[in-house]
Amino acid sequence: MGEEHNGPGHGNIPTHTEEPGLSHARILELRLARVLVYGITTCAVILLISLIATLLRDGGKSVSFREFHPERSSTSMREVLDGVQAMEPRAWLMLGVLLVILTPVARVTFSLAAFAKERDRLYVFITLIVLTILAYSFFFGKV
Repeated sequence: MGEEHNGPGHGNIPTHTEEPGLSHARILELRLARVLVYGITTCAVILLISLIATLLRDGGKSVSFREFHPERSSTSMREVLDGVQAMEPRAWLMLGVLLVILTPVARVTFSLAAFAKERDRLYVFITLIVLTILAYSFFFGKV
């Protein structure tokens, strides 16, 4: 039998999902859970490192909360990726936030592929609707 992760945040997710006796639905559930665990863990590490880098770089600046003067930050994917390549902490923070947003989208996309493989038309249709709504919100939503 495969090992299980029983530490914080892992629940009981076997590391080997091809064990005899596991149903296809259970294997799918375990793989989807792994997508979320690894995605969120990666996001947390990126956000923590970038927060520490931001504090080390900007921690000595005095801050006044009497007036708000927003700084321009990266707004396009190209600017974020350029900032990440230049090792700018704020760009890494934005990348971490973007990955937090994209992790559930990856899970829905993975679910769509799994339901299509199983030829489950109803769940493919429902998942396509959810993915369409997510994509529409992502590309056309206003902040």
